[in-house]
Amino acid sequence: MNLLEKIPNWEQLRTIGNSAPSRILAFAPFISYILILNEYALTIAKGIFSSALIGIRADIAPTFGLYCIYFGSVIFGMGSILYTAYCPQEIKKYGDVIKYLDKELKFVMNEDISRQSEYILSKVDDHINYIAPIDNTAILKNYYDALNLSRKWMRLAASALFGGGMILLFLPSLLTFLKIVRMLLR
Repeated sequence: MNLLEKIPNWEQLRTIGNSAPSRILAFAPFISYILILNEYALTIAKGIFSSALIGIRADIAPTFGLYCIYFGSVIFGMGSILYTAYCPQEIKKYGDVIKYLDKELKFVMNEDISRQSEYILSKVDDHINYIAPIDNTAILKNYYDALNLSRKWMRLAASALFGGGMILLFLPSLLTFLKIVRMLLR
């Protein structure tokens, strides 16, 4: 099986892309620089923490874990931005073909069917070998399926960014867990 055929479709990415953490982390590339890596912000943080807490070190510097959280948030946020920009609205809104058909079938008009049929025919590949006899349900289903598999490279990029971001965000927790286990086993 071709590796590109294993790329998650938009429905699968929707679980992550429509989540609240994903929408929040979409701002990470813009905000996290100001909060974490900006020298001025670090200076302010040092002042706040050293005056608020007794015994805190004055030479606060970003740690490996903080960098993992920063880059994980930024990478995940970039995946969220790609998802938001490129995932078809129908997929974001409905999430599966049954809900899509249930809501859209009663409102579909001839010009919609014509436009959707043209789209289907322009995207025909190994996944869609034929169009069923002309009926609105079949056309809408094939249209939704074509949208779900559209923009293969954007799906691959969003998947890679979501996955890479999650790994980096998880890494500090894993390292802390391993330190605790090592301490308990001593």
